[in-house]
Amino acid sequence: MFRYYALFFLSHHSISSEERNLSVTYLLLNDASILLSRYSPLELDYRYRRLKPQNIGHQSRIRIA
Repeated sequence: MFRYYALFFLSHHSISSEERNLSVTYLLLNDASILLSRYSPLELDYRYRRLKPQNIGHQSRIRIA
């Protein structure tokens, strides 16, 4: 819920672009820390590989060297 208020504030108030960039960076880091606390690195890697657009069809298999 906080994220929506923050994004609303960033888009409707006249703040400098540097402050806006810092705020957006904070929101992204916050999201990343939540993801890292919920999933193991292996699960995150699997989810990332699944979402990449080039992993379609035969390329979606994970090769173990």
